[in-house]
Amino acid sequence: MFNHQCETSFSRRKYQPCNVLSSIVLPCGKALQNRFVKAATYEHLASYFGGPPNEEHCRLYRRWSRGNWGMVITGNAQVCSRHLTLGADMVVPEVLSEESTAPWRILASAIKGDNDALDETRPLVIMQLSHAGRQSTNFIGGRMPFVPPLAPSSIRLGSTSKDGWIARLLYRILFQTPRTMTETDIEDVVARFVRGARLASESGFDGVQLHAAHGYLISQFISQKTNVRQDDFRAPLAFLRTVVHQIREVVPSDFALGIKLNAGDYVGGELGNGDAKNHLLEIASWGLVDWIEISGGDYENPDFMAKPDNNARQAFFAKFSRMAMELYSSNEESLSPCPLVMVTGGLRTRAQFMSAIRNGDAHLLGLARHAILQPNLPLLLEKFSDVDDNEDSEEKIELWEDSSPPGPRSPTWWPRLVGAGVGMAWYTIGMRRLAVGKPLPIGRWWVLILLEMYFGEFGLRIITSTLVSLLCIAVYFLNKLII
Repeated sequence: MFNHQCETSFSRRKYQPCNVLSSIVLPCGKALQNRFVKAATYEHLASYFGGPPNEEHCRLYRRWSRGNWGMVITGNAQVCSRHLTLGADMVVPEVLSEESTAPWRILASAIKGDNDALDETRPLVIMQLSHAGRQSTNFIGGRMPFVPPLAPSSIRLGSTSKDGWIARLLYRILFQTPRTMTETDIEDVVARFVRGARLASESGFDGVQLHAAHGYLISQFISQKTNVRQDDFRAPLAFLRTVVHQIREVVPSDFALGIKLNAGDYVGGELGNGDAKNHLLEIASWGLVDWIEISGGDYENPDFMAKPDNNARQAFFAKFSRMAMELYSSNEESLSPCPLVMVTGGLRTRAQFMSAIRNGDAHLLGLARHAILQPNLPLLLEKFSDVDDNEDSEEKIELWEDSSPPGPRSPTWWPRLVGAGVGMAWYTIGMRRLAVGKPLPIGRWWVLILLEMYFGEFGLRIITSTLVSLLCIAVYFLNKLII
Protein backbone atom coordinates (compact mmCIF):
# COMPACT_ATOMS: atom_id res chain seq x y z
CA MET A 1 0.00 0.00 0.00
CA PHE A 2 2.76 2.46 0.98
CA ASN A 3 4.84 1.88 -2.13
CA HIS A 4 1.79 2.07 -4.37
CA GLN A 5 0.81 5.43 -2.88
CA CYS A 6 4.31 6.82 -3.46
CA GLU A 7 4.34 5.61 -7.07
CA THR A 8 0.97 7.23 -7.67
CA SER A 9 2.24 10.49 -6.19
CA PHE A 10 5.32 10.45 -8.41
CA SER A 11 3.15 10.02 -11.48
CA ARG A 12 1.03 13.06 -10.59
CA ARG A 13 3.91 15.46 -11.17
CA LYS A 14 6.85 15.61 -13.55
CA TYR A 15 10.38 14.83 -12.48
CA GLN A 16 13.69 15.68 -14.15
CA PRO A 17 16.52 14.00 -12.21
CA CYS A 18 19.36 16.07 -13.66
CA ASN A 19 22.43 13.95 -12.95
CA VAL A 20 21.45 12.37 -9.63
CA LEU A 21 20.85 9.13 -11.53
CA SER A 22 24.09 9.32 -13.52
CA SER A 23 26.89 6.88 -12.77
CA ILE A 24 30.17 7.84 -11.11
CA VAL A 25 33.46 6.02 -10.57
CA LEU A 26 35.40 5.83 -7.32
CA PRO A 27 39.19 6.37 -7.42
CA CYS A 28 39.68 2.61 -6.93
CA GLY A 29 37.83 1.95 -10.19
CA LYS A 30 34.52 0.70 -8.77
CA ALA A 31 31.47 2.38 -10.34
CA LEU A 32 28.15 3.43 -8.78
CA GLN A 33 25.11 3.28 -11.05
CA ASN A 34 23.75 6.52 -9.52
CA ARG A 35 24.48 9.03 -6.76
CA PHE A 36 22.15 7.57 -4.12
CA VAL A 37 23.71 5.76 -1.17
CA LYS A 38 21.82 3.83 1.47
CA ALA A 39 23.80 5.20 4.39
CA ALA A 40 24.66 3.07 7.41
CA THR A 41 21.74 2.34 9.74
CA TYR A 42 22.03 0.53 13.09
CA GLU A 43 19.75 -2.48 12.63
CA HIS A 44 19.66 -3.94 16.19
CA LEU A 45 18.99 -7.37 14.66
CA ALA A 46 21.95 -9.46 15.85
CA SER A 47 21.94 -11.52 19.04
CA TYR A 48 21.72 -9.54 22.28
CA PHE A 49 25.46 -9.58 22.98
CA GLY A 50 26.55 -9.25 19.38
CA GLY A 51 27.12 -11.75 16.62
CA PRO A 52 27.18 -12.34 12.86
CA PRO A 53 24.45 -11.20 10.45
CA ASN A 54 21.41 -13.45 10.38
CA GLU A 55 18.39 -14.12 8.21
CA GLU A 56 16.64 -10.96 9.44
CA HIS A 57 19.57 -8.89 8.19
CA CYS A 58 19.39 -10.66 4.83
CA ARG A 59 15.63 -10.11 4.46
CA LEU A 60 16.07 -6.43 5.26
CA TYR A 61 18.95 -5.86 2.86
CA ARG A 62 17.20 -7.74 0.08
CA ARG A 63 14.60 -4.96 0.18
CA TRP A 64 17.33 -2.39 -0.47
CA SER A 65 18.97 -4.60 -3.09
CA ARG A 66 15.83 -4.21 -5.21
CA GLY A 67 15.81 -0.41 -4.90
CA ASN A 68 18.54 0.41 -7.47
CA TRP A 69 20.79 2.16 -4.94
CA GLY A 70 24.22 3.14 -6.19
CA MET A 71 25.80 1.96 -2.94
CA VAL A 72 24.48 0.16 0.13
CA ILE A 73 26.41 0.51 3.41
CA THR A 74 25.65 -1.88 6.28
CA GLY A 75 25.10 -0.83 9.85
CA ASN A 76 28.26 -0.65 11.94
CA ALA A 77 30.01 -3.99 12.27
CA GLN A 78 31.94 -3.76 15.52
CA VAL A 79 35.55 -4.88 15.28
CA CYS A 80 35.63 -5.75 19.00
CA SER A 81 32.98 -7.81 20.81
CA ARG A 82 33.85 -6.04 24.08
CA HIS A 83 32.94 -2.61 22.75
CA LEU A 84 29.36 -2.83 21.52
CA THR A 85 26.86 0.02 21.42
CA LEU A 86 23.32 -1.20 22.21
CA GLY A 87 24.19 -4.86 22.41
CA ALA A 88 22.64 -6.35 19.29
CA ASP A 89 25.51 -5.28 17.03
CA MET A 90 27.03 -7.25 14.19
CA VAL A 91 30.55 -8.24 15.28
CA VAL A 92 33.63 -9.13 13.24
CA PRO A 93 34.70 -12.68 14.25
CA GLU A 94 37.92 -13.14 16.21
CA VAL A 95 39.19 -15.70 13.70
CA LEU A 96 38.45 -15.72 9.97
CA SER A 97 37.54 -19.17 8.72
CA GLU A 98 35.20 -20.77 6.22
CA GLU A 99 32.61 -21.15 8.98
CA SER A 100 32.94 -17.69 10.56
CA THR A 101 32.80 -15.83 7.23
CA ALA A 102 29.81 -17.80 5.87
CA PRO A 103 27.10 -15.48 7.35
CA TRP A 104 28.88 -12.46 5.89
CA ARG A 105 29.08 -14.05 2.44
CA ILE A 106 25.34 -14.69 2.61
CA LEU A 107 24.69 -11.06 3.58
CA ALA A 108 26.88 -9.72 0.76
CA SER A 109 25.05 -11.95 -1.70
CA ALA A 110 21.67 -10.77 -0.37
CA ILE A 111 22.62 -7.11 -0.91
CA LYS A 112 23.75 -7.91 -4.44
CA GLY A 113 20.38 -9.49 -5.10
CA ASP A 114 21.41 -13.13 -4.61
CA ASN A 115 22.78 -13.08 -8.14
CA ASP A 116 19.32 -12.38 -9.57
CA ALA A 117 20.05 -8.78 -10.46
CA LEU A 118 22.04 -7.83 -13.52
CA ASP A 119 25.56 -6.55 -12.89
CA GLU A 120 24.66 -3.06 -14.08
CA THR A 121 21.76 -2.74 -11.62
CA ARG A 122 23.32 -4.08 -8.44
CA PRO A 123 24.66 -1.67 -5.81
CA LEU A 124 28.18 -1.53 -4.47
CA VAL A 125 28.16 -3.46 -1.19
CA ILE A 126 30.03 -1.81 1.67
CA MET A 127 30.63 -3.01 5.24
CA GLN A 128 30.92 -0.25 7.84
CA LEU A 129 33.59 -0.98 10.48
CA SER A 130 33.37 0.62 13.90
CA HIS A 131 34.68 0.53 17.47
CA ALA A 132 32.57 2.24 20.14
CA GLY A 133 35.45 3.22 22.42
CA ARG A 134 34.24 5.14 25.47
CA GLN A 135 30.66 5.13 24.08
CA SER A 136 30.33 1.42 24.78
CA THR A 137 27.62 1.02 27.42
CA ASN A 138 28.02 -0.66 30.81
CA PHE A 139 25.42 -3.41 30.73
CA ILE A 140 25.19 -4.44 27.09
CA GLY A 141 28.58 -3.32 25.82
CA GLY A 142 30.06 -6.82 25.85
CA ARG A 143 32.39 -6.47 28.88
CA MET A 144 32.30 -7.96 32.34
CA PRO A 145 30.70 -5.69 34.98
CA PHE A 146 32.82 -2.70 35.98
CA VAL A 147 35.42 -3.33 33.27
CA PRO A 148 36.02 0.09 31.66
CA PRO A 149 36.07 0.55 27.89
CA LEU A 150 39.13 1.67 25.96
CA ALA A 151 39.61 5.22 24.68
CA PRO A 152 42.44 7.51 23.55
CA SER A 153 42.30 9.29 26.92
CA SER A 154 40.59 8.67 30.23
CA ILE A 155 37.78 11.21 29.81
CA ARG A 156 34.30 10.19 30.91
CA LEU A 157 31.43 10.47 28.47
CA GLY A 158 29.11 13.26 29.55
CA SER A 159 31.79 15.43 31.11
CA THR A 160 31.21 18.04 28.39
CA SER A 161 27.46 17.51 28.04
CA LYS A 162 25.28 20.62 28.09
CA ASP A 163 22.33 18.72 29.57
CA GLY A 164 21.15 18.95 33.17
CA TRP A 165 21.57 16.70 36.19
CA ILE A 166 19.24 14.00 34.84
CA ALA A 167 21.48 13.55 31.81
CA ARG A 168 24.64 13.55 33.94
CA LEU A 169 23.13 10.87 36.18
CA LEU A 170 22.20 8.83 33.12
CA TYR A 171 25.73 9.09 31.75
CA ARG A 172 27.07 7.88 35.12
CA ILE A 173 24.78 4.87 35.05
CA LEU A 174 25.34 3.88 31.43
CA PHE A 175 29.00 4.71 30.85
CA GLN A 176 32.23 4.26 32.79
CA THR A 177 35.35 6.37 32.77
CA PRO A 178 37.42 4.72 30.01
CA ARG A 179 40.94 3.38 30.35
CA THR A 180 43.61 5.16 28.31
CA MET A 181 44.82 2.90 25.52
CA THR A 182 48.41 1.69 25.64
CA GLU A 183 50.48 1.20 22.48
CA THR A 184 49.67 -2.50 22.71
CA ASP A 185 45.96 -1.70 22.87
CA ILE A 186 46.29 0.52 19.80
CA GLU A 187 48.13 -2.17 17.85
CA ASP A 188 45.43 -4.69 18.77
CA VAL A 189 42.55 -2.40 17.69
CA VAL A 190 44.28 -1.50 14.43
CA ALA A 191 44.69 -5.23 13.74
CA ARG A 192 40.96 -5.68 14.41
CA PHE A 193 40.05 -3.06 11.80
CA VAL A 194 42.39 -4.77 9.34
CA ARG A 195 40.73 -8.13 10.09
CA GLY A 196 37.35 -6.51 9.44
CA ALA A 197 38.55 -5.31 6.04
CA ARG A 198 39.87 -8.79 5.24
CA LEU A 199 36.50 -10.24 6.27
CA ALA A 200 34.72 -7.87 3.90
CA SER A 201 37.08 -8.62 1.03
CA GLU A 202 36.92 -12.40 1.49
CA SER A 203 33.13 -12.36 1.92
CA GLY A 204 32.36 -10.62 -1.37
CA PHE A 205 31.88 -7.02 -0.20
CA ASP A 206 33.11 -4.31 -2.55
CA GLY A 207 34.69 -2.27 0.24
CA VAL A 208 34.52 -0.94 3.79
CA GLN A 209 33.73 2.36 5.44
CA LEU A 210 35.61 3.38 8.59
CA HIS A 211 33.25 4.99 11.10
CA ALA A 212 35.17 8.08 12.25
CA ALA A 213 32.07 10.04 13.32
CA HIS A 214 29.36 10.11 15.99
CA GLY A 215 31.90 10.03 18.83
CA TYR A 216 33.12 6.46 18.25
CA LEU A 217 36.74 5.45 18.75
CA ILE A 218 38.34 6.86 15.58
CA SER A 219 36.44 10.11 16.12
CA GLN A 220 37.70 10.13 19.72
CA PHE A 221 41.27 10.13 18.42
CA ILE A 222 40.45 13.04 16.07
CA SER A 223 38.62 15.17 18.62
CA GLN A 224 40.51 17.50 20.96
CA LYS A 225 37.96 16.97 23.71
CA THR A 226 38.67 13.23 23.92
CA ASN A 227 42.34 12.99 22.89
CA VAL A 228 44.88 14.58 25.23
CA ARG A 229 47.60 12.00 24.68
CA GLN A 230 51.27 12.95 24.78
CA ASP A 231 52.60 10.39 22.28
CA ASP A 232 52.52 10.14 18.48
CA PHE A 233 48.78 9.40 18.53
CA ARG A 234 48.09 12.87 19.90
CA ALA A 235 48.01 13.96 16.25
CA PRO A 236 44.30 13.91 15.24
CA LEU A 237 44.68 11.71 12.17
CA ALA A 238 47.53 9.46 13.34
CA PHE A 239 45.29 6.55 14.36
CA LEU A 240 43.09 6.82 11.28
CA ARG A 241 46.13 7.01 8.99
CA THR A 242 47.57 3.86 10.56
CA VAL A 243 44.32 1.96 10.05
CA VAL A 244 43.94 3.13 6.44
CA HIS A 245 47.53 2.27 5.45
CA GLN A 246 47.43 -1.19 7.05
CA ILE A 247 44.07 -2.01 5.43
CA ARG A 248 45.41 -1.07 1.99
CA GLU A 249 48.28 -3.53 2.49
CA VAL A 250 45.93 -6.54 2.72
CA VAL A 251 43.07 -5.80 0.28
CA PRO A 252 42.95 -5.74 -3.54
CA SER A 253 43.69 -2.46 -5.32
CA ASP A 254 40.08 -2.11 -6.50
CA PHE A 255 38.71 -2.59 -2.97
CA ALA A 256 36.75 0.56 -2.01
CA LEU A 257 37.67 2.37 1.21
CA GLY A 258 35.58 5.19 2.66
CA ILE A 259 35.67 7.31 5.80
CA LYS A 260 32.74 8.78 7.71
CA LEU A 261 33.78 12.10 9.29
CA ASN A 262 32.10 14.20 11.98
CA ALA A 263 31.26 17.67 10.63
CA GLY A 264 30.17 18.71 14.13
CA ASP A 265 33.79 18.77 15.23
CA TYR A 266 34.55 21.47 12.65
CA VAL A 267 31.36 23.47 12.02
CA GLY A 268 30.71 25.27 15.29
CA GLY A 269 32.70 22.63 17.16
CA GLU A 270 36.03 22.62 18.96
CA LEU A 271 37.97 22.54 15.66
CA GLY A 272 37.82 25.32 13.13
CA ASN A 273 37.63 25.57 9.35
CA GLY A 274 41.42 25.61 9.20
CA ASP A 275 41.60 22.24 10.94
CA ALA A 276 38.87 20.88 8.66
CA LYS A 277 40.75 21.90 5.51
CA ASN A 278 44.04 20.53 6.81
CA HIS A 279 42.41 17.21 7.73
CA LEU A 280 40.63 16.90 4.38
CA LEU A 281 43.85 17.69 2.51
CA GLU A 282 45.87 15.24 4.59
CA ILE A 283 43.39 12.41 4.01
CA ALA A 284 43.40 13.10 0.29
CA SER A 285 47.20 13.22 0.22
CA TRP A 286 47.35 9.58 1.31
CA GLY A 287 45.92 8.60 -2.07
CA LEU A 288 44.18 5.64 -0.41
CA VAL A 289 40.63 6.84 0.32
CA ASP A 290 37.77 6.62 -2.20
CA TRP A 291 35.10 8.72 -0.55
CA ILE A 292 34.46 10.80 2.56
CA GLU A 293 31.00 10.93 4.10
CA ILE A 294 30.01 14.07 5.98
CA SER A 295 27.86 13.42 9.04
CA GLY A 296 27.79 14.84 12.57
CA GLY A 297 27.02 14.60 16.28
CA ASP A 298 27.98 12.25 19.10
CA TYR A 299 26.38 10.90 22.29
CA GLU A 300 26.99 14.21 24.08
CA ASN A 301 25.56 16.22 21.19
CA PRO A 302 23.39 13.73 19.29
CA ASP A 303 22.53 15.81 16.23
CA PHE A 304 22.86 12.70 14.04
CA MET A 305 20.06 10.94 15.97
CA ALA A 306 17.76 13.87 16.75
CA LYS A 307 14.63 14.60 14.78
CA PRO A 308 15.96 16.65 11.88
CA ASP A 309 14.90 20.20 11.21
CA ASN A 310 15.23 20.07 7.46
CA ASN A 311 16.72 23.50 6.73
CA ALA A 312 19.07 23.57 9.73
CA ARG A 313 20.50 20.09 9.16
CA GLN A 314 20.83 20.58 5.43
CA ALA A 315 22.74 23.84 5.93
CA PHE A 316 24.88 22.28 8.67
CA PHE A 317 26.15 19.40 6.54
CA ALA A 318 26.05 21.15 3.14
CA LYS A 319 28.42 23.87 4.37
CA PHE A 320 31.07 21.32 5.27
CA SER A 321 30.59 19.16 2.18
CA ARG A 322 30.69 22.21 -0.10
CA MET A 323 33.96 23.27 1.51
CA ALA A 324 35.38 19.80 0.87
CA MET A 325 34.23 19.88 -2.77
CA GLU A 326 35.79 23.30 -3.37
CA LEU A 327 38.99 22.31 -1.58
CA TYR A 328 39.44 19.15 -3.63
CA SER A 329 38.52 20.91 -6.86
CA SER A 330 41.13 23.62 -6.34
CA ASN A 331 43.80 21.04 -5.45
CA GLU A 332 42.77 18.39 -7.96
CA GLU A 333 46.07 18.32 -9.84
CA SER A 334 48.30 17.92 -6.77
CA LEU A 335 45.98 15.48 -4.95
CA SER A 336 44.60 13.46 -7.85
CA PRO A 337 42.71 11.25 -7.47
CA CYS A 338 40.72 13.05 -4.76
CA PRO A 339 38.13 11.22 -2.67
CA LEU A 340 34.50 11.71 -3.64
CA VAL A 341 32.37 13.65 -1.16
CA MET A 342 29.15 12.20 0.25
CA VAL A 343 26.71 14.21 2.36
CA THR A 344 24.22 12.53 4.71
CA GLY A 345 21.60 14.44 6.67
CA GLY A 346 18.93 17.03 5.88
CA LEU A 347 18.11 15.79 2.36
CA ARG A 348 14.48 14.85 1.93
CA THR A 349 12.98 16.41 -1.24
CA ARG A 350 13.60 15.84 -4.93
CA ALA A 351 14.59 19.48 -5.35
CA GLN A 352 17.23 19.10 -2.65
CA PHE A 353 18.61 15.94 -4.24
CA MET A 354 19.08 17.71 -7.55
CA SER A 355 20.44 20.98 -6.16
CA ALA A 356 23.00 19.19 -3.95
CA ILE A 357 24.55 17.56 -7.01
CA ARG A 358 23.93 20.42 -9.46
CA ASN A 359 25.33 23.10 -7.11
CA GLY A 360 28.43 21.09 -6.30
CA ASP A 361 27.62 20.35 -2.65
CA ALA A 362 28.52 16.66 -2.99
CA HIS A 363 29.18 13.82 -5.40
CA LEU A 364 27.04 11.30 -3.48
CA LEU A 365 23.78 11.61 -1.52
CA GLY A 366 23.49 9.52 1.64
CA LEU A 367 19.99 8.61 2.85
CA ALA A 368 19.41 6.63 6.03
CA ARG A 369 15.97 7.31 7.48
CA HIS A 370 14.44 7.93 4.07
CA ALA A 371 15.88 4.61 2.92
CA ILE A 372 13.72 3.02 5.61
CA LEU A 373 10.62 5.04 4.74
CA GLN A 374 11.06 4.31 1.04
CA PRO A 375 13.51 1.42 0.41
CA ASN A 376 13.17 1.59 -3.39
CA LEU A 377 13.48 5.37 -3.70
CA PRO A 378 16.13 5.43 -6.50
CA LEU A 379 14.05 2.97 -8.51
CA LEU A 380 11.00 5.23 -8.24
CA LEU A 381 13.02 8.28 -9.24
CA GLU A 382 14.36 6.38 -12.22
CA LYS A 383 10.92 5.15 -13.18
CA PHE A 384 9.60 8.70 -13.51
CA SER A 385 12.78 10.30 -14.84
CA ASP A 386 11.44 10.71 -18.36
CA VAL A 387 9.06 13.51 -17.43
CA ASP A 388 9.56 17.12 -16.38
CA ASP A 389 9.55 18.56 -12.88
CA ASN A 390 9.72 22.01 -11.36
CA GLU A 391 13.04 21.95 -9.49
CA ASP A 392 12.01 24.75 -7.14
CA SER A 393 8.79 23.09 -6.06
CA GLU A 394 8.53 22.28 -2.34
CA GLU A 395 5.49 20.03 -2.70
CA LYS A 396 5.86 17.07 -0.39
CA ILE A 397 5.38 13.57 -1.74
CA GLU A 398 3.89 11.09 0.72
CA LEU A 399 5.68 9.95 3.86
CA TRP A 400 9.31 9.93 2.77
CA GLU A 401 9.22 13.57 1.63
CA ASP A 402 7.03 14.90 4.41
CA SER A 403 8.30 17.78 6.53
CA SER A 404 7.25 16.10 9.78
CA PRO A 405 9.25 13.03 10.89
CA PRO A 406 6.89 10.10 11.48
CA GLY A 407 8.56 8.95 14.69
CA PRO A 408 7.23 9.77 18.19
CA ARG A 409 8.28 12.71 20.32
CA SER A 410 9.72 12.01 23.76
CA PRO A 411 9.19 14.36 26.73
CA THR A 412 11.07 17.65 26.44
CA TRP A 413 12.53 17.23 29.94
CA TRP A 414 14.35 14.02 29.02
CA PRO A 415 18.08 14.12 28.26
CA ARG A 416 18.81 14.79 24.60
CA LEU A 417 20.61 11.46 24.25
CA VAL A 418 17.55 9.51 25.40
CA GLY A 419 15.16 11.76 23.52
CA ALA A 420 17.11 11.34 20.31
CA GLY A 421 17.34 7.61 21.00
CA VAL A 422 13.54 7.34 20.91
CA GLY A 423 13.55 8.65 17.36
CA MET A 424 16.33 6.24 16.45
CA ALA A 425 14.35 3.39 18.04
CA TRP A 426 11.38 4.16 15.77
CA TYR A 427 13.50 3.66 12.66
CA THR A 428 15.11 0.57 14.17
CA ILE A 429 11.67 -0.97 14.56
CA GLY A 430 10.87 0.25 11.08
CA MET A 431 13.77 -1.82 9.69
CA ARG A 432 12.64 -4.89 11.60
CA ARG A 433 9.15 -4.53 10.16
CA LEU A 434 10.52 -3.75 6.72
CA ALA A 435 12.35 -7.07 6.78
CA VAL A 436 9.12 -9.02 7.29
CA GLY A 437 6.84 -6.88 5.12
CA LYS A 438 4.88 -5.28 7.96
CA PRO A 439 3.72 -1.63 8.07
CA LEU A 440 5.82 1.01 9.80
CA PRO A 441 4.88 1.76 13.44
CA ILE A 442 3.25 5.13 12.70
CA GLY A 443 1.32 6.61 15.60
CA ARG A 444 2.96 4.49 18.29
CA TRP A 445 3.61 5.97 21.74
CA TRP A 446 7.31 6.47 22.49
CA VAL A 447 7.29 4.08 25.48
CA LEU A 448 5.91 1.30 23.27
CA ILE A 449 8.57 2.08 20.68
CA LEU A 450 11.39 1.55 23.19
CA LEU A 451 9.81 -1.64 24.52
CA GLU A 452 9.35 -3.07 21.04
CA MET A 453 12.94 -2.24 20.10
CA TYR A 454 14.36 -4.30 22.95
CA PHE A 455 11.73 -7.02 23.32
CA GLY A 456 10.17 -7.29 19.87
CA GLU A 457 6.49 -7.33 19.01
CA PHE A 458 5.86 -10.62 20.81
CA GLY A 459 7.67 -9.43 23.93
CA LEU A 460 5.79 -6.14 23.78
CA ARG A 461 2.47 -8.02 23.73
CA ILE A 462 3.53 -10.08 26.76
CA ILE A 463 4.67 -7.01 28.69
CA THR A 464 1.59 -4.92 27.90
CA SER A 465 -0.75 -7.86 28.61
CA THR A 466 0.99 -8.46 31.94
CA LEU A 467 0.76 -4.79 32.89
CA VAL A 468 -2.91 -4.61 31.93
CA SER A 469 -3.61 -7.79 33.92
CA LEU A 470 -1.79 -6.43 36.97
CA LEU A 471 -3.69 -3.16 36.66
CA CYS A 472 -7.01 -5.01 36.50
CA ILE A 473 -6.07 -7.08 39.56
CA ALA A 474 -5.04 -3.94 41.43
CA VAL A 475 -8.31 -2.21 40.55
CA TYR A 476 -10.26 -5.30 41.64
CA PHE A 477 -8.64 -5.48 45.09
CA LEU A 478 -8.78 -1.71 45.53
CA ASN A 479 -12.49 -1.87 44.82
CA LYS A 480 -12.86 -4.63 47.42
CA LEU A 481 -11.06 -2.56 50.00
CA ILE A 482 -13.23 0.47 49.31
CA ILE A 483 -16.41 -1.58 49.54
